[in-house]
Amino acid sequence: STHGTHHQDHHAGHAQPAIVVTPGERPSAGHAAHTGHEHVGHVKAGQAHSAHDHAGMIADFEALVSKFPNTAAAGDAYFQIGRGYFDLKTKDSYAKAVAPLHKAIEQDSKKWLDKASQLIISCHYLREDVDGLAKEVDAYIERKKDAAISPAVLTFLGLRYFERNNFRASARYLARAATPENPDATDTVVWNFLGLAELENGNYL
Repeated sequence: STHGTHHQDHHAGHAQPAIVVTPGERPSAGHAAHTGHEHVGHVKAGQAHSAHDHAGMIADFEALVSKFPNTAAAGDAYFQIGRGYFDLKTKDSYAKAVAPLHKAIEQDSKKWLDKASQLIISCHYLREDVDGLAKEVDAYIERKKDAAISPAVLTFLGLRYFERNNFRASARYLARAATPENPDATDTVVWNFLGLAELENGNYL
């Protein structure tokens, strides 16, 4: 299945002086200028890193929360750790991103529920982890009834559960992907399989 997801959060790689990131702000990956002073002192958590140094950024923030677990910025640090793992773009790193993103939500759900949940959902989707993805989508919707879930994610779940003959789950996700008020905006495959799933469920449309 194709993954037309929404993670194009990359910046143009113009060099500029490294900056210190304030809580809640994402380190501007790709913007760190090479000043020749990289080895003077220790790299501070929050300093901008090059696009190829996500691992260094992760280590910096992990050191921060390890040393100061009760800091007010812990939620921000956990989010940056999760975001760093996500940006490594491997199946393994997507898996590693999930726990710190959950911790970010635990620390400050008002601030991180949406951003962290979207990344967690993306991690499971990109790993094609059907059950993990369904669990996170359900948890997000339970906490926020009007949660915006990518139609690609909902369609993926609907089709995979249809293949498993779990027609109730299939219909639930496909119905959320559908736009009855504007039918043409919904992919034909969604309408087709939603109709088939509802027939199996005894709900004749």
